[in-house]
Amino acid sequence: MNLNPTQSQAILDRLQATPGEWVPMPELVALSGSYNIHTRIDELRHTRSVAIENRLTRAPGQRRNNSFYRVPQVKAETLES
Repeated sequence: MNLNPTQSQAILDRLQATPGEWVPMPELVALSGSYNIHTRIDELRHTRSVAIENRLTRAPGQRRNNSFYRVPQVKAETLES
């Protein structure tokens, strides 16, 4: 692991630590020090070809969406192919 990771690398490291698990955006903000999480995710998707999924939720009565991100879990049969 890089001792001084970029914001994008810090986000990627966190997502890859728990593949398939949804990580809330506020956690990624705190970890990376970046409020531009959507931009960092876009960089990872387009410059490093990382598959990252996004989910938006809204609790009843809330005005704001809650964003979550994850790296999809690789299925065992894909690895054996």
